[in-house]
Amino acid sequence: MNDDIHHIFHTENNQSLKEMGDTMNHVIFFEDNDLLLSQIRDVVPQEEEGIKLKGRKGKVLTVKNKYRNVYHVEVELMKKKQEG
Repeated sequence: MNDDIHHIFHTENNQSLKEMGDTMNHVIFFEDNDLLLSQIRDVVPQEEEGIKLKGRKGKVLTVKNKYRNVYHVEVELMKKKQEG
């Protein structure tokens, strides 16, 4: 990525994060350290809370505040049912 595009990309993302204010949170969901989903949410999930992501039920294992409004959430999703 050239420097101009790189600068524009980061400037736009930083402005978007600033516009979110203190009420919105960037929540990044992981399962077994694999990225599942990244969302902007009003509410951060709590540990042991039931959750549904991508049509699958699961449970929140840990919640870590990485930076101001950025949270990493480790989840355990139920295994998909086998057809047949």
